[in-house]
Amino acid sequence: MAIASSNRPSVLVVGGYGVVGTQATRLLAERNPGIDLLVGGRDAERADALARELPSARGVVVDLTDADPLHRLPHAIDAVLCAANDPDDRLLRACVRHGTALIDITRWSARVRDGLARLPAERAPRAPVVFASSWMAAVPATLAVSAARAMASVSRIEMDVLYALADRAGPDSTAYMDQLGTAFAVTEQGRPAMRPPLSDPKRVDFDGGRRVRTRLFDTPDLMTLPATTGAATVKTRIAFDDALATGGLAFLVRSGIWSLIDGERFTPLRRRLLYAPGEGDHHRVRVSIAGRSADGSEIAGRIDIDDPAGQTHLTATGAAVQVERVLGLHGHARAAAGAQYAEAVTDAAPLLAALDASGIRVAGDGLPADAPAAAV
Repeated sequence: MAIASSNRPSVLVVGGYGVVGTQATRLLAERNPGIDLLVGGRDAERADALARELPSARGVVVDLTDADPLHRLPHAIDAVLCAANDPDDRLLRACVRHGTALIDITRWSARVRDGLARLPAERAPRAPVVFASSWMAAVPATLAVSAARAMASVSRIEMDVLYALADRAGPDSTAYMDQLGTAFAVTEQGRPAMRPPLSDPKRVDFDGGRRVRTRLFDTPDLMTLPATTGAATVKTRIAFDDALATGGLAFLVRSGIWSLIDGERFTPLRRRLLYAPGEGDHHRVRVSIAGRSADGSEIAGRIDIDDPAGQTHLTATGAAVQVERVLGLHGHARAAAGAQYAEAVTDAAPLLAALDASGIRVAGDGLPADAPAAAV
C-alpha cells in the first residue's frame, strides 16, 4: 500500500454506497470536513457517483473476496468502516496486517465470536478493531453501559425494539433476522440459558402510543452487555409495528416451518419473507435497566430512543460516531489499539450530542451522566 499523501485523516467506508453506508458517508463528510473519504465497493461507477457529491471524497474498488481487499487503495488510510458483510474475515485480517483501524457494524452474534476468535491467529492489532455490531451500531447498548456505571451492581438490562415494516433497510440487514431458526443464549440470574427465538413475550408501551408484544431475538448485545456491565440478566426483544406480522413470524418459528426452510437452498425464500423495505419510518428502542447503588438501595431507569428517519439512519449515526471516536474527534478520546466492543469504550456525552444533532430523540429517567469510558 502506498504512503498517504497528506496529513488529513483518511477513512474508507466499505459498502459506502449502500443504504447504511451512503448515510454514514454523508454524515462523516458533513460533520468532519477535515477528513478525506474513500467510498469503497465492488461497483466503481456507484462509488464514484457518490464521491462526486461530497467534498474530499473519491471512489475506490474494494472487493471482500480478494485476499487483501485493501490492495487497490491509492494510499495508506487511518480507519475502515465496514458497512458490508465480511464473511471470510478478509477485511478484518487485512486491517490487522496493515495496522489500520477497523469499525465493523455488520456482524450478528456468531460472527462477532468468529472475529474475536480470528484475532489471536493474527499479529497483535496495532490499531483499534472495533466490534460495533450491537443493535444499531451499538447506540442503545452504549447508553445502557454508561447508565450502568452509576450502579454498584446491575441486576437487569432489557432492550425492546419496535421495528416499522415501512422502514428502509439494506439487503444485508436480513442476516440478523435470518438466524431465527437457531436457539441462542441469554443471561438469566448470572447464568447462560438457551432460549428459542421469538419466545418469552412481553407487553411494551412505546412512546408514540404504540403498545406491542415484543419477543426474544438474538443480537450481539446479549454477549456484550453482560461482559461490560456484569448484569445478571440481559434480554433483547423485538416486535414489528404490525401485530399480525410479529405473530405470524413467531408461528413459523414455533411450528418448525422456519427450520424446514433453513439452508442455502431456501435463502431466497427466507429473504423474500424478511426483506420488504419501505421508504422510511420511526425506529424506536427502549432500554430498561435496574440495579443497586453503593448503599444497597434499588435503582431503576429507562431510556427511550426514537429516530424519525428510521433504523438505517440510527445505525449510520452510530457508525459515524465510532469513526469519530477512533480518530479522536468531536470530544472523543482517541481510541486505543486492540479488540474492543464499541459500547464498552464509548463515552455517552459526545454520542448524545451526535444523536441530537441528527434529529434523534433520546429521553427517559435512565439517561446516563457521562463517565470516563472503561475498556473491555
